[in-house]
Amino acid sequence: KSLLVLPLLRVLPGRSVGTVHDPMSHSGQEVMIAGIDVLARFRAVMITLLAVSFVHGPKCKDQALAVGYPAQKIVTVPHGLFTHFKSGESLRPATSEQEYDILLFGNIRPNKGYDRVPEIVDRVAGERPDVSVLVAGSPSYDSAESEQVVDDILSALKRHDQIEVQDRYIENE
Repeated sequence: KSLLVLPLLRVLPGRSVGTVHDPMSHSGQEVMIAGIDVLARFRAVMITLLAVSFVHGPKCKDQALAVGYPAQKIVTVPHGLFTHFKSGESLRPATSEQEYDILLFGNIRPNKGYDRVPEIVDRVAGERPDVSVLVAGSPSYDSAESEQVVDDILSALKRHDQIEVQDRYIENE
């Protein structure tokens, strides 16, 4: 997808800026050749065409620098603040009367650690037997192999008595 953007960045008038969500590939998504993550390096080269690259926090900046992003073009902005929710607004679905102790929200994919959630909930339940968990987000597949992995993860989550799964895209509203 990024290859289609490269020619446009060269010919567009003015300065281009972009947000770098992941300067390094997620575990399991790398394309490694001779010990080098080719996708991460490609992103670093592509970003050199931008006047400014925004990254979400110091850890992301360190990763960007490690794969070759130009330091003078990186601007760090905070990430993870839910300022788009009004004060006192709940993250739980409006139709739900259930209060959850733990919310896991986002794409459900193999590299996010959802396979460990049942084990972790069991450990927490050892100290807090009434713990409840909501896993909310849409399944994300990179290949037929990852589709099977995600389906297995979802099955394990759904079998657990203390975990509710809403495996669909859920808007902030």
